[in-house]
Amino acid sequence: FVAFGGWLYKKLSPTKLRLVAVPCLTEQIVDGKLVFPETDGYTLTEIGDYVFSSFTTNEFRGVSGIKDVEIPQGVESVGIMAFSNCNELRCVELPESLRELKRVPFNIAELWKKSYSKMT
Repeated sequence: FVAFGGWLYKKLSPTKLRLVAVPCLTEQIVDGKLVFPETDGYTLTEIGDYVFSSFTTNEFRGVSGIKDVEIPQGVESVGIMAFSNCNELRCVELPESLRELKRVPFNIAELWKKSYSKMT
């Protein structure tokens, strides 16, 4: 495991990472947009299951401030319910590298339909 910007990643190979935990978000939300930290030469290829949805309000106050997400180029998979507690989410930009959206990665039905249609 390695950490960047307070986020925890699992090494999948010498150059690839899966995001597995985000204990603090306050500094990673800029004007409502979620900003992924630099990963020091590694490529983020997976956003794990429940990464942004497994926290209570007291533990994870920043989740309510996420309105926009630009998933970085290189990400191939977004896990089950990865962003399901981001209730203010209005826009998700998906990279061309994305190959898999697992079950209900976003909470908003219309957002899910738009995101999925980009992959087909």
